[in-house]
Amino acid sequence: MSLTIGAMNKRVNDSLGIPPHIENLYAKLYLFVDSVIDCFPTEFEHHTANEDIITRDMSLYLNDNSIRTSDEFQFVFVNQDKRSDIGVHIRYNYKTNKNLFCWIEAKRLPTPLGKDRDEREYVFVDHSMGYKGNGGVERFKLNKHGGGMPVAIMLGYVQSESFDHWNYKINEWIRTCSQYIPCHHTESLDKEGISIGRYVSTHKRIDHKSGIEMQDVTIHHFWIYL
Repeated sequence: MSLTIGAMNKRVNDSLGIPPHIENLYAKLYLFVDSVIDCFPTEFEHHTANEDIITRDMSLYLNDNSIRTSDEFQFVFVNQDKRSDIGVHIRYNYKTNKNLFCWIEAKRLPTPLGKDRDEREYVFVDHSMGYKGNGGVERFKLNKHGGGMPVAIMLGYVQSESFDHWNYKINEWIRTCSQYIPCHHTESLDKEGISIGRYVSTHKRIDHKSGIEMQDVTIHHFWIYL
């Protein structure tokens, strides 16, 4: 990340009712998630749990840690009906910013077996093959989730194979995805920083309703073993 640690750690001042600069806010969010997420599996037994249950507990876990460390983020679990899995709010009631500022989508790796499940669901779903649902990356690329926000977060619950294995597979699927959804030729999942299981990807975004090309979306990926 190009922002400095000092910018990430800068405390906000809500006495004036002014939210922090959005880039600093995003950078601090990435730093917070990176600092706590690896301890999640040691506190909950989720290997066989329903994906919604895992993500609900993840939102509670992130909230508890945010309160404990006096961070200003509030994580709200949202059913997958029409939105992403976790919405991130600014906890303090700034006068000029009361809305969500980031969406978090969560997927298992591998995708659970099922006749209507596409194994490539982390990236996209091929409906022509009879599969249901939408892919994680796909949702942000088509502006179905994220509402035009410049960044998003994806959580990967890795339940078999290695991070390197899934990094390779997902980059294969991103290349395949270009057959169905407009993509930049440079789209790929690349390692981010020195932490294990941290990746970043930037994608072309075209609104699925209007067909209008929008600002690219950058997705920060945080993977953990479950």
